[in-house]
Amino acid sequence: MARAIPTGMAKTTKITKMLVAEICLYGNGPTGCGAGWLAVEFGGRLLGDGEPVKDRTFTEAVWGAVDALRKIGIVQGIVAIYAPGGERYALAPIGRVPTFGNLQWTSPAPCHVISAAELEAAAVAS
Repeated sequence: MARAIPTGMAKTTKITKMLVAEICLYGNGPTGCGAGWLAVEFGGRLLGDGEPVKDRTFTEAVWGAVDALRKIGIVQGIVAIYAPGGERYALAPIGRVPTFGNLQWTSPAPCHVISAAELEAAAVAS
């Protein structure tokens, strides 16, 4: 089952080594603008467009992201799933991701701070 990685835990933990991708959810579900997703696998590939699709649920968005990851060959490991707004996240095995409501959410989600200089350097490099 999904387990949370406590903020500040060293990257050498077993679970962290098994992380293969992150999925970020957007929108507000089927009652509003729908749900969208972006996924990034740790080789650097970005999947999805983040655009919410009317009437798409967050479960459908998560499963769509997982299907896209599987299509590029990622079939084992743990995915980190971030709820809209980034206030919480959940971890799940890519081979058995539960519905959005059954994910084991942890709050707050860990965050990574990128300095303006690093952001500018990355923009210039690309």
